[in-house]
Amino acid sequence: MLTRSFCLLLAVLMTAFEPLHAAASSDEARIRHQNFASKALDKNMAYTAIVPEGYDESRSDWPVLFFLHGLGRNENSLTDDPTCRELLLKQPYVIILPRGEGGWYINSPVNPAGRYADYMDELFKQVAKDYRLSTDPAQRGIGGWSAGGYGSVQTVLRHPGAFTALATIIGVVDYPREDTADNPLKFDVITSVFGKDPEVWQAYNPLLRAKELQNIDVLIVIGDRAFDRGMNERFVDELEAADITVTVEHVPPGHTFAAIQQGLPHVLNFMRGHITADRN
Repeated sequence: MLTRSFCLLLAVLMTAFEPLHAAASSDEARIRHQNFASKALDKNMAYTAIVPEGYDESRSDWPVLFFLHGLGRNENSLTDDPTCRELLLKQPYVIILPRGEGGWYINSPVNPAGRYADYMDELFKQVAKDYRLSTDPAQRGIGGWSAGGYGSVQTVLRHPGAFTALATIIGVVDYPREDTADNPLKFDVITSVFGKDPEVWQAYNPLLRAKELQNIDVLIVIGDRAFDRGMNERFVDELEAADITVTVEHVPPGHTFAAIQQGLPHVLNFMRGHITADRN
Protein backbone atom coordinates (compact mmCIF):
# COMPACT_ATOMS: atom_id res chain seq x y z
CA MET A 1 0.00 0.00 0.00
CA LEU A 2 2.87 2.34 0.87
CA THR A 3 4.57 1.58 -2.42
CA ARG A 4 1.39 2.32 -4.38
CA SER A 5 0.86 5.62 -2.53
CA PHE A 6 4.43 6.65 -3.15
CA CYS A 7 4.09 5.92 -6.86
CA LEU A 8 0.89 7.97 -7.05
CA LEU A 9 2.57 10.87 -5.27
CA LEU A 10 5.55 10.66 -7.61
CA ALA A 11 3.27 10.69 -10.64
CA VAL A 12 1.44 13.77 -9.33
CA LEU A 13 4.71 15.58 -8.69
CA MET A 14 6.04 14.76 -12.14
CA THR A 15 2.83 16.02 -13.72
CA ALA A 16 2.93 19.20 -11.67
CA PHE A 17 6.48 20.04 -12.70
CA GLU A 18 6.14 19.10 -16.36
CA PRO A 19 4.59 22.44 -17.52
CA LEU A 20 7.31 24.41 -15.74
CA HIS A 21 10.01 22.38 -17.44
CA ALA A 22 8.29 22.75 -20.80
CA ALA A 23 8.03 26.50 -20.35
CA ALA A 24 11.70 26.76 -19.43
CA SER A 25 12.68 24.69 -22.45
CA SER A 26 10.51 26.84 -24.69
CA ASP A 27 12.16 30.01 -23.38
CA GLU A 28 15.65 28.62 -23.90
CA ALA A 29 14.73 27.63 -27.47
CA ARG A 30 13.96 31.28 -28.16
CA ILE A 31 17.59 32.21 -27.42
CA ARG A 32 19.60 31.27 -30.47
CA HIS A 33 23.39 31.38 -30.82
CA GLN A 34 24.64 31.61 -34.39
CA ASN A 35 27.85 32.05 -36.35
CA PHE A 36 28.59 33.41 -39.79
CA ALA A 37 31.69 34.05 -41.87
CA SER A 38 32.67 37.73 -41.90
CA LYS A 39 34.56 38.73 -45.03
CA ALA A 40 35.34 42.13 -43.49
CA LEU A 41 37.16 40.58 -40.54
CA ASP A 42 38.28 37.42 -42.36
CA LYS A 43 37.02 35.11 -39.62
CA ASN A 44 33.88 33.61 -38.16
CA MET A 45 31.84 35.93 -35.98
CA ALA A 46 28.84 35.25 -33.77
CA TYR A 47 25.61 36.80 -32.63
CA THR A 48 22.80 35.87 -30.28
CA ALA A 49 19.17 36.29 -31.30
CA ILE A 50 16.16 36.31 -28.98
CA VAL A 51 12.88 35.74 -30.78
CA PRO A 52 9.54 36.72 -29.20
CA GLU A 53 6.97 34.25 -27.99
CA GLY A 54 4.88 33.16 -30.96
CA TYR A 55 7.63 33.95 -33.44
CA ASP A 56 6.49 32.83 -36.89
CA GLU A 57 9.00 32.44 -39.72
CA SER A 58 6.26 32.91 -42.32
CA ARG A 59 6.02 36.56 -41.27
CA SER A 60 8.54 38.75 -43.10
CA ASP A 61 8.38 42.04 -41.19
CA TRP A 62 9.45 41.37 -37.62
CA PRO A 63 10.40 44.48 -35.63
CA VAL A 64 13.96 44.33 -34.34
CA LEU A 65 16.28 45.82 -31.74
CA PHE A 66 20.04 45.59 -32.25
CA PHE A 67 21.81 45.97 -28.90
CA LEU A 68 25.59 46.24 -28.70
CA HIS A 69 27.75 45.17 -25.78
CA GLY A 70 30.60 47.05 -24.11
CA LEU A 71 34.31 46.29 -23.82
CA GLY A 72 35.20 43.07 -22.05
CA ARG A 73 31.74 41.63 -22.70
CA ASN A 74 30.26 39.58 -25.53
CA GLU A 75 27.06 38.66 -27.33
CA ASN A 76 26.00 36.38 -24.44
CA SER A 77 26.59 38.76 -21.53
CA LEU A 78 22.91 39.73 -21.27
CA THR A 79 21.47 36.26 -21.79
CA ASP A 80 23.93 34.79 -19.27
CA ASP A 81 22.56 37.14 -16.61
CA PRO A 82 19.23 35.83 -15.20
CA THR A 83 17.77 39.30 -14.59
CA CYS A 84 18.54 40.54 -18.10
CA ARG A 85 17.57 37.27 -19.77
CA GLU A 86 14.11 37.34 -18.19
CA LEU A 87 13.55 40.90 -19.44
CA LEU A 88 14.73 40.10 -22.98
CA LEU A 89 12.44 37.09 -23.24
CA LYS A 90 9.37 39.22 -22.45
CA GLN A 91 9.77 41.52 -25.47
CA PRO A 92 7.47 41.31 -28.52
CA TYR A 93 10.24 42.00 -31.04
CA VAL A 94 13.36 40.20 -32.24
CA ILE A 95 16.54 41.19 -30.38
CA ILE A 96 19.95 40.81 -32.02
CA LEU A 97 23.06 40.88 -29.83
CA PRO A 98 26.18 41.03 -32.06
CA ARG A 99 29.68 40.07 -31.02
CA GLY A 100 31.71 43.29 -31.13
CA GLU A 101 35.00 42.23 -29.57
CA GLY A 102 37.13 45.35 -28.92
CA GLY A 103 36.51 47.01 -32.27
CA TRP A 104 34.13 49.76 -31.10
CA TYR A 105 31.89 48.91 -34.11
CA ILE A 106 33.87 51.22 -36.43
CA ASN A 107 36.46 50.86 -39.17
CA SER A 108 39.67 51.76 -37.37
CA PRO A 109 41.59 54.68 -38.91
CA VAL A 110 44.92 53.02 -37.97
CA ASN A 111 44.27 49.27 -38.10
CA PRO A 112 43.32 48.05 -41.60
CA ALA A 113 42.17 44.72 -40.16
CA GLY A 114 39.75 46.39 -37.74
CA ARG A 115 36.81 46.76 -40.11
CA TYR A 116 34.06 46.45 -37.54
CA ALA A 117 31.69 48.89 -39.25
CA ASP A 118 31.85 46.77 -42.40
CA TYR A 119 31.29 43.71 -40.24
CA MET A 120 28.15 45.30 -38.76
CA ASP A 121 26.82 45.87 -42.26
CA GLU A 122 27.42 42.20 -43.02
CA LEU A 123 25.59 41.27 -39.84
CA PHE A 124 22.57 43.39 -40.78
CA LYS A 125 22.28 41.49 -44.06
CA GLN A 126 22.83 38.11 -42.40
CA VAL A 127 20.21 38.49 -39.68
CA ALA A 128 17.69 39.97 -42.10
CA LYS A 129 17.80 36.65 -43.95
CA ASP A 130 17.95 34.48 -40.84
CA TYR A 131 15.03 36.15 -39.06
CA ARG A 132 12.95 37.87 -41.76
CA LEU A 133 13.30 41.30 -40.17
CA SER A 134 11.41 44.41 -41.17
CA THR A 135 13.17 46.88 -43.44
CA ASP A 136 10.81 49.65 -42.31
CA PRO A 137 12.77 52.15 -40.16
CA ALA A 138 9.66 52.54 -37.98
CA GLN A 139 10.17 48.95 -36.82
CA ARG A 140 13.94 49.08 -36.29
CA GLY A 141 15.80 50.24 -33.19
CA ILE A 142 19.41 50.14 -32.07
CA GLY A 143 21.30 50.76 -28.86
CA GLY A 144 24.03 49.55 -26.59
CA TRP A 145 25.97 50.10 -23.42
CA SER A 146 29.38 51.69 -22.80
CA ALA A 147 31.44 51.14 -25.99
CA GLY A 148 28.30 49.57 -27.46
CA GLY A 149 26.49 52.84 -26.82
CA TYR A 150 29.26 54.57 -28.74
CA GLY A 151 28.95 52.00 -31.54
CA SER A 152 25.18 52.34 -31.78
CA VAL A 153 25.44 56.11 -32.26
CA GLN A 154 28.12 55.65 -34.91
CA THR A 155 25.97 53.07 -36.68
CA VAL A 156 22.99 55.43 -36.81
CA LEU A 157 25.25 58.17 -38.19
CA ARG A 158 26.45 55.79 -40.91
CA HIS A 159 22.87 54.74 -41.74
CA PRO A 160 20.68 57.85 -41.54
CA GLY A 161 17.02 56.96 -41.87
CA ALA A 162 17.53 53.24 -41.13
CA PHE A 163 16.25 53.30 -37.52
CA THR A 164 13.44 55.00 -35.63
CA ALA A 165 14.91 54.79 -32.12
CA LEU A 166 18.31 54.88 -30.45
CA ALA A 167 18.97 54.01 -26.79
CA THR A 168 22.22 53.99 -24.83
CA ILE A 169 23.17 53.04 -21.28
CA ILE A 170 26.31 54.65 -19.78
CA GLY A 171 27.45 55.33 -23.34
CA VAL A 172 30.97 56.57 -24.04
CA VAL A 173 29.65 59.34 -26.28
CA ASP A 174 32.28 62.10 -25.98
CA TYR A 175 35.24 60.02 -27.10
CA PRO A 176 37.97 59.92 -28.32
CA ARG A 177 39.22 63.37 -27.41
CA GLU A 178 42.06 65.09 -25.61
CA ASP A 179 42.23 65.10 -21.84
CA THR A 180 41.97 68.62 -20.37
CA ALA A 181 42.06 70.06 -16.87
CA ASP A 182 38.54 71.49 -17.11
CA ASN A 183 37.15 68.41 -18.85
CA PRO A 184 39.09 65.30 -17.78
CA LEU A 185 38.60 62.30 -20.02
CA LYS A 186 38.87 59.68 -17.23
CA PHE A 187 39.24 56.95 -19.85
CA ASP A 188 42.37 56.59 -21.94
CA VAL A 189 42.05 56.72 -25.70
CA ILE A 190 42.68 53.24 -27.10
CA THR A 191 45.32 54.13 -29.65
CA SER A 192 45.33 50.66 -31.25
CA VAL A 193 41.81 51.47 -32.50
CA PHE A 194 41.79 55.28 -32.81
CA GLY A 195 45.46 56.15 -33.30
CA LYS A 196 47.30 59.01 -31.61
CA ASP A 197 46.27 62.02 -33.69
CA PRO A 198 43.71 64.28 -31.91
CA GLU A 199 42.65 65.75 -35.26
CA VAL A 200 41.72 62.27 -36.49
CA TRP A 201 39.84 61.62 -33.25
CA GLN A 202 37.43 64.47 -33.98
CA ALA A 203 35.96 62.57 -36.92
CA TYR A 204 35.15 59.66 -34.57
CA ASN A 205 33.65 61.55 -31.62
CA PRO A 206 29.83 61.15 -31.57
CA LEU A 207 29.33 64.31 -29.53
CA LEU A 208 30.62 66.44 -32.39
CA ARG A 209 27.99 64.96 -34.73
CA ALA A 210 25.04 64.76 -32.35
CA LYS A 211 23.06 67.34 -34.35
CA GLU A 212 22.98 64.87 -37.27
CA LEU A 213 20.69 62.52 -35.34
CA GLN A 214 17.59 64.05 -36.87
CA ASN A 215 14.30 62.16 -37.28
CA ILE A 216 15.17 59.60 -34.63
CA ASP A 217 13.97 59.41 -31.02
CA VAL A 218 16.76 59.01 -28.50
CA LEU A 219 16.93 57.57 -24.99
CA ILE A 220 19.99 58.29 -22.85
CA VAL A 221 20.37 56.32 -19.61
CA ILE A 222 22.88 58.05 -17.35
CA GLY A 223 24.71 56.37 -14.49
CA ASP A 224 24.75 58.92 -11.69
CA ARG A 225 28.12 57.73 -10.38
CA ALA A 226 29.62 56.80 -13.76
CA PHE A 227 32.76 58.42 -15.15
CA ASP A 228 30.82 59.10 -18.35
CA ARG A 229 28.05 61.10 -16.69
CA GLY A 230 29.44 64.40 -17.98
CA MET A 231 29.79 62.92 -21.48
CA ASN A 232 26.14 61.95 -21.55
CA GLU A 233 24.93 65.24 -20.12
CA ARG A 234 26.85 67.12 -22.83
CA PHE A 235 25.42 64.77 -25.44
CA VAL A 236 21.88 65.46 -24.21
CA ASP A 237 22.56 69.20 -24.34
CA GLU A 238 23.70 68.90 -27.96
CA LEU A 239 20.61 66.90 -28.91
CA GLU A 240 18.24 69.36 -27.25
CA ALA A 241 20.01 72.30 -28.88
CA ALA A 242 19.34 70.66 -32.25
CA ASP A 243 15.63 70.08 -31.37
CA ILE A 244 16.10 66.31 -31.39
CA THR A 245 13.64 64.37 -29.23
CA VAL A 246 15.56 62.90 -26.29
CA THR A 247 14.39 61.08 -23.18
CA VAL A 248 16.73 60.93 -20.19
CA GLU A 249 16.65 58.33 -17.44
CA HIS A 250 18.99 58.02 -14.45
CA VAL A 251 20.22 54.91 -12.65
CA PRO A 252 22.20 55.08 -9.39
CA PRO A 253 25.26 52.92 -10.17
CA GLY A 254 28.50 53.95 -11.81
CA HIS A 255 30.04 52.47 -14.94
CA THR A 256 29.23 48.89 -13.90
CA PHE A 257 27.09 45.98 -15.04
CA ALA A 258 24.60 46.93 -12.32
CA ALA A 259 23.86 50.05 -14.37
CA ILE A 260 23.07 47.80 -17.36
CA GLN A 261 20.73 45.67 -15.28
CA GLN A 262 18.89 48.75 -14.03
CA GLY A 263 18.95 50.60 -17.35
CA LEU A 264 17.79 47.72 -19.53
CA PRO A 265 14.09 47.96 -18.55
CA HIS A 266 14.11 51.62 -19.64
CA VAL A 267 15.60 50.64 -23.01
CA LEU A 268 13.24 47.75 -23.66
CA ASN A 269 10.11 49.73 -22.72
CA PHE A 270 11.29 52.65 -24.84
CA MET A 271 11.76 50.32 -27.81
CA ARG A 272 8.39 48.65 -27.26
CA GLY A 273 6.80 52.06 -27.67
CA HIS A 274 8.70 52.85 -30.87
CA ILE A 275 9.25 49.71 -32.96
CA THR A 276 6.12 47.65 -32.26
CA ALA A 277 2.49 48.11 -33.21
CA ASP A 278 1.37 48.38 -29.56
CA ARG A 279 3.01 51.79 -29.14
CA ASN A 280 2.76 53.22 -25.63
